[in-house]
Amino acid sequence: ERADGKDLRAVETLRTGFERVAPDLRTTVLELAWDHLSRGGEDRPHHFAEAWRLSDIAKALAEGDDVAELRESLREVDAEISQRTGRYDPDDPKWDVFEHARALEDPAVAGATLDGLFGRIAAAIRAGRYWEAERLARRAESVARRAAGLDSPIALTACFFRAVSSRLLGRYEEALVAVDALLPVREKVSGPEHPDTLSIRFLRAQVLDRLGRSEEALAAVNALLPVREKVSGSEHPDTLTTRYLRADVLKELGRYGEALAAVDAMLPVRESVSGPEHPDTLSTRYLRAQVLDHLRRYDEALAAVDAMLPVRESVSGPEHPHTLTTRLLRAQVLDHLGLYDEALAAVDALLPVRENVLGPEHPDTLSTRFLRTKVLGGLGRYEEALEVARAVLEARCRALPAGHPRTVETETLIAELEAKIVSREATSDADPEK
Repeated sequence: ERADGKDLRAVETLRTGFERVAPDLRTTVLELAWDHLSRGGEDRPHHFAEAWRLSDIAKALAEGDDVAELRESLREVDAEISQRTGRYDPDDPKWDVFEHARALEDPAVAGATLDGLFGRIAAAIRAGRYWEAERLARRAESVARRAAGLDSPIALTACFFRAVSSRLLGRYEEALVAVDALLPVREKVSGPEHPDTLSIRFLRAQVLDRLGRSEEALAAVNALLPVREKVSGSEHPDTLTTRYLRADVLKELGRYGEALAAVDAMLPVRESVSGPEHPDTLSTRYLRAQVLDHLRRYDEALAAVDAMLPVRESVSGPEHPHTLTTRLLRAQVLDHLGLYDEALAAVDALLPVRENVLGPEHPDTLSTRFLRTKVLGGLGRYEEALEVARAVLEARCRALPAGHPRTVETETLIAELEAKIVSREATSDADPEK
């Protein structure tokens, strides 16, 4: 057409042709972008960069919710890479999507924006995506602080979610500092018996228990429980969660009989209130199996775990932290039953998943590595076990406070392994044929 001097018809032909292929081209570009995003990450930045380039093309072809979803996912992956490498700054304007920017300019928008963020944080926590929850909590904290002020109720909620996320990521001392700063402000703003205040007190007891300060945790729970019952009722889910924490602390204190009695009294109520397959019910069943293991009722514990694990996988997903914790308990019971080969296979399958989901130095990941050390010792592979145990001790000393029970148990295991190596060498020297 252009060669014949028909420029207008040439432009129209070009436009018509482009509009005919644009939808299919946009779909193809989006599919390619999602593929590159699935293969990208910190160690493969070229895939991530290509996903961004293709998303720009898709956006240029036509705006839409599917393009917005892709770009939001890209933004979150970018943020997670920055977070895991210590470069994430929630105040960086590049994380302020349009809604967040509007919230800073218009207080009327701030509440809805933060409510949306809180909903996403809660969903991420339920799904076991703790890195995402912590990142969104930091972002909500930043927006709330700038839009409403440090002591506003909505900023306090953001700070609470940040502390919860820190605990879930195993940063217990950081979580305790945050809780201790938050609690008096929340008591002043909302009152000592407000449900939000009680949630902070509950979180504080949880963190104390994780820090190995279980006597303090039990005192905190014992003070909290009657207030929970008074405010919410004896069968409210929050009350039952407080009772669960009390049983868990009793277990940590070695009071296994009391812990089992508390769980057995609570479990039927939890099943009635929440349902037999609710995550909180499954956590209660998990705690019961754990206590049975401590009581050396290993066959009962293994039967309980084997009945619960497929339900947990179905309800929460195969890589949810709670599912992984249940798999760890199963491996631990196998170790206690002397089924060392099965236990080692279970731990070796679990460890890389835990490292990927929670990070290599999360306390729960270190518990998996510690169990691997014990199993190797049970198999008589003492030198290999000792090498792993020393690495676990170094990591636990970094992750946990001095004198923490988990650190002490690692030191004890190292001493036992060293003694077994010395004993075996002495036996070999005394009897060369051996």
